[in-house]
Amino acid sequence: GETNPATQTANTPAHQATTNPAIQAADEPAHQATTNSAIQTATEPPDHAKAICAAVKQELPAEIPLWAKVGPDLPEAAYQELAQALVEAGAKAIVAINTATRKVPQSSAAETQAGMGGASLRPEALRAVSALVAATHLSAADLESSSATTQNPPLDIIGCGGILNGSDLQAFQNAGAKAAQYWSALVFRGPNAATLIAREGQSRDAP
Repeated sequence: GETNPATQTANTPAHQATTNPAIQAADEPAHQATTNSAIQTATEPPDHAKAICAAVKQELPAEIPLWAKVGPDLPEAAYQELAQALVEAGAKAIVAINTATRKVPQSSAAETQAGMGGASLRPEALRAVSALVAATHLSAADLESSSATTQNPPLDIIGCGGILNGSDLQAFQNAGAKAAQYWSALVFRGPNAATLIAREGQSRDAP
């Protein structure tokens, strides 16, 4: 799945890290990643997600940004509501998306389900990223006239779901993702996956 928190950078403010869309290293210290507070919000009402994020943020040192990880299969209106709630809670980024619950292939039991990640998750992840990018722009506009703007800058969107090569990374960047999280690529392409994907993404931009 795409949920391994070791791929997330916790000690770099999201608004600084996102000037150059990057793939986050999978070998970063675990003690940093655990404070990143990825929160699954797929089935939680926006007010509940906001309350959880606000409670976690109170426990975090000021220099550690709060990132919330959202689930798949939500309508665009739900992503918009979540984005607004997370902005108000003081989150700095949304990671989209977590694994999707799907029937296990070749299982004899129809009710057997598991978390699906990898390439099969990519279309839904791209849809979620696009919806959240649009939603965070709306959230920023809503906050623009209030004093909350300086306290709650617009969230960055981190793409996550089936990023296996440079073309996949480019698709997430085109959808508005500021950075990317990966896991399946480590399984299929080995420990140098980040370097390979970044190089492929750069070569696509080369004249």
